[in-house]
Amino acid sequence: MLTGSSLIRKKSRPGLWASCTVVIGLGSLGAAAWVWNDIGDHGAKAAVASAVAIDRFSVFILIAISSAVVISALLAESYLPRERLDGPEFYVLAMLSASGGMLIGVSQRSHRPLPRPRDPSLSPCTS
Repeated sequence: MLTGSSLIRKKSRPGLWASCTVVIGLGSLGAAAWVWNDIGDHGAKAAVASAVAIDRFSVFILIAISSAVVISALLAESYLPRERLDGPEFYVLAMLSASGGMLIGVSQRSHRPLPRPRDPSLSPCTS
């Protein structure tokens, strides 16, 4: 989006960046709904060397974050032009932070606690 905005003339395009963000967010929401149904048919899985959990809890996190991106883009569309901040920067930042949240949401470490080390000298918390 940032590259596209730099290549487009500075003519006012109201709603362009918000609509792009909403379309991308709805695409993510649709993909998460498809994975939710796939988990119902085939069960939960692990991916990327068991670092990523693909279960319904992870997909719920994806749905929640995707919904938040869509809602925030719709709300920002009326607020940002009033404040003369109607560039694509907010929308790019929202999508990048959402992708980080999604990555954290599906990681295995967010689902289970870290194993305790067998040797007490390896423990990060010594008292």
